[in-house]
Amino acid sequence: MEPTPNTARFDTSDISLTFDLGEGTFEVTSPEGSVVVESYGSLLLEQEEEIKALTTRGRWETAYVSERGFSLFRQREWGKVLFRARNLSGLLAFEIGIQPDTELRAHLLSPLVVPRGCLWKGQGTKNNLRFFSNGWQCWSPSGTVDRHDTGDCLYPRFLPKVLKPMIANPRTPIFTEKGIFTSEWFGALANPETGKSLVVGFIGLEKAFSTVMTRLGQNLRLAIIEASSQMDGKVVRPHEEVWSEPLCLIPGDLSSENLCRYADALASENGGKKNLDLPVGWGSWYQYKNKVREEDIHNNLRFASKDFADVGMSFIQLDDGYQLEMGDWLNTNERFPHGLKELAEKISGEGKIPGIWLAPFSVTRKSKIFKQKKEWLLKSAHNKKPAIAGVNPTWKGILYYGLDPSHPQVIDWLKDIFSTLRGYGFRFFKLDFLASAALDAEMHNKSLTRAEALRRALAAIRAAVGEDSYIMCAGGPVLLGTGIFDSQRISPDTESIWMYPWQPLIRDMGTAGARNALLSSLARCFLSRRAFVGDPDCILLRTEKTHLSEAERETLSSFAGVLGGSIIFSDDLELWSEKEATAAAKLVPPTGGKPICPDLLLRKKPRLMLASLSDPSSSYQLLMVINWERGTKNIGVSISELGIEPRTYHAFDLGKNSYLGKFNNSILLKDIPAHGSRVLRLTSDGQSPRILGSTFHVGGGAVEIDEFQATSHSVRIRVSRPRRTRGTLTVFLPTTYAAGSIETEKDIKVSELSSSIFQLEFEVEGKREIEVSFTSPGES
Repeated sequence: MEPTPNTARFDTSDISLTFDLGEGTFEVTSPEGSVVVESYGSLLLEQEEEIKALTTRGRWETAYVSERGFSLFRQREWGKVLFRARNLSGLLAFEIGIQPDTELRAHLLSPLVVPRGCLWKGQGTKNNLRFFSNGWQCWSPSGTVDRHDTGDCLYPRFLPKVLKPMIANPRTPIFTEKGIFTSEWFGALANPETGKSLVVGFIGLEKAFSTVMTRLGQNLRLAIIEASSQMDGKVVRPHEEVWSEPLCLIPGDLSSENLCRYADALASENGGKKNLDLPVGWGSWYQYKNKVREEDIHNNLRFASKDFADVGMSFIQLDDGYQLEMGDWLNTNERFPHGLKELAEKISGEGKIPGIWLAPFSVTRKSKIFKQKKEWLLKSAHNKKPAIAGVNPTWKGILYYGLDPSHPQVIDWLKDIFSTLRGYGFRFFKLDFLASAALDAEMHNKSLTRAEALRRALAAIRAAVGEDSYIMCAGGPVLLGTGIFDSQRISPDTESIWMYPWQPLIRDMGTAGARNALLSSLARCFLSRRAFVGDPDCILLRTEKTHLSEAERETLSSFAGVLGGSIIFSDDLELWSEKEATAAAKLVPPTGGKPICPDLLLRKKPRLMLASLSDPSSSYQLLMVINWERGTKNIGVSISELGIEPRTYHAFDLGKNSYLGKFNNSILLKDIPAHGSRVLRLTSDGQSPRILGSTFHVGGGAVEIDEFQATSHSVRIRVSRPRRTRGTLTVFLPTTYAAGSIETEKDIKVSELSSSIFQLEFEVEGKREIEVSFTSPGES
């Protein structure tokens, strides 16, 4: 559709938006065809206790049109409706806004409503649409659903009302009908018939929490989409401009590449951290829970600093259980008689970074805050009493309540708490239960949305601890702190058990367990090292005091390794043998890859994670394949479902230290144990020497190989490992190199796997340089 005097149009490199000024509707197209047509925006406003439900349909005027975008307005009896389109981080973004003449309250600003028959018009007819739904916070399940599922299928059956704020946005409806789904901030529609997908995602976080709703009808022509910013009844003053968050439509295929583009834009627009390095460390929770003692921290500090110093744990983090009451963070209980300052000094004295857990917006009835500062609490709009944030049986009183992040005295208190802890020496902060500050409740400052208030509070915490501190967030709106924190939990709690027997009975995918943690982490893995460092929760390697099988423990640790995000161990280190320490060291440091789940939009329970890495010899793909079943299983993997370039690859099984040969179509992985996995390095075939596999690190070469140089008669490789490690390098040497005999150091065992593939087994401690020389037949 070419621009005319009656249209406004804006183009980016891969998408165009054309707004019909006479109708108040717009269409979005890509080079592959229509994305949405005859779409419009909508608003839900309140003025003098009268609710106004409005749309953009009708006549519009142009404010400006330029190469930077366009801005439009429509005059109504109460003020102006606004609409604009522009380029943000390389994506076409559009917003809807208001500028009232008199004071009103804004509830919803929806820049996109796609009515029936207007999605992918004329492109496919079969009704097999799928939708990826992103959960509210880390405990909220995320995954792909279809029209046969009910809108609440990702949530537990019989979800009590009091528990909803713990796992779902309290202002986002959860539908029970089939085919109606909601998603927080972004969602993705997929059409397996055509191989197309569409990410519908808000890339702004500072103004409002935003949601995407879809109805997947009995056929494609019945599908609808609505994307809204929740303005929470925000008071808008006369002549004040208030906008929704900017929304992007990102078309793509079924590989999830457009989800990666969304995550990159999210970071770019919200000041995503440029330094994505993460200190590897130890946390107390999964061994000691809230019964942790001062001596437990001392004992594990000793092991991390001495016995296992070469594993590379740089921080020691105290978790829940030290505080006198929830909310009284500087007052320790009887298990910590010497207080936090002395503990931080003790940790620092051993050369480690002191870390601490807090739930800064959660209080229980026995806390000083609850007793003395009730005006700081969020209030129920129904009865003006403190609003219940959730239930936690491990805390005294069980019920807990949320602090009001819009209250200036709460901000001052937070600054005091965190600046004091920084003064003690703490530099690693794990912030939990942040959803307590985002309840459906009355706030002190009614001119702020929940997102505005909470993000400002998080920024105040960051300012108090400094940019040189590390902040990890959990238990709260999962994208909100992007650009403020460093790392974000992307899963529910893990546990030293795969799954509790009752969890499948109530369809529970949000409470603690290794399976639940892995499923959600896999669904959100594309956010890691794009928007923030992804935290899949702690790694449990111990063989005592655990219900995890060997295969399950290996799946947990391998997942963290391939994800390339945070690495936090949470065993009593006294239970470790050399075997556990060696396994831990192979995860350190993180690979730094940017993972993707290539079958995310194809399976309700995806099983693949892929990261692109490189070593000095070549680039390669690191692939993880998970068996979710209770029995041993053979799993086939094809190049097409991985979404990688079609070519011939060498496949090497890193866990089994086994070269699987070349493949250019598909490969069958046999006998994967129950809840087990395989991690493969896939290296392109070629004519130059290259590494095919390494068992010195879970990444298979990207971390530990510092140098790879080949001449006509030799290959020189430098390997680095801080802990003494025996492993293998598997090397491809073209037949021109390997036609004769091979010479190397005597302690290196050389195995010939084929005429051009050799395995070198040796030991490394620190740095080691090895050289393999070739003598052609007839040379002396």
